[in-house]
Amino acid sequence: IQQKESFKWIKSYRQATRAQRKLSDTRVISVGDRGSDIYDLFLEAKHTEGGAGLLVRSSKSRQRCTQMKDLWEHMRQMEPQPQMDLEIPNREDADARETTLDVTCKKVTLDPPKTTKHTESVQMWVVYACEQEGVADEDQRLEWLLLTTEPTETDEPACRRIEQYHRRWSVEVYHKILKS
Repeated sequence: IQQKESFKWIKSYRQATRAQRKLSDTRVISVGDRGSDIYDLFLEAKHTEGGAGLLVRSSKSRQRCTQMKDLWEHMRQMEPQPQMDLEIPNREDADARETTLDVTCKKVTLDPPKTTKHTESVQMWVVYACEQEGVADEDQRLEWLLLTTEPTETDEPACRRIEQYHRRWSVEVYHKILKS
């Protein structure tokens, strides 16, 4: 993994953990997009005592779950718990808009991918958020499956995880400004 570009997510998590250890009164959460959906990162978080929290947007291809064959489909079938309103910012391909999300959460055990040498499973919480039916442009319909090490068993923490991931867009704008 050290030779791959994806190792940047593990380095970032280690930096967040260093910050966590200095900020005892603050909870540090390392937030990543679909590129950070890496099993080695989940193992890093599992084996890091006193480490930062981890919140990762899952790739659509995730199939590695002990309890069910297809985690995405399983979460889609669950009865939504809360609903939450969310403001989606303006993007290159879409105008800003307000929307309502259906939210579900569940604790799961992720199995290692068959393509790795890893054999141990990792327990994480899943937060699934999906725009309600009837969005004018189905291609723009928001659907997130977030994986987190932070306990997320009820409505309040589930909505907090969505807000934490949502803040990532502001960071993306900041990085875009720095790059240009």
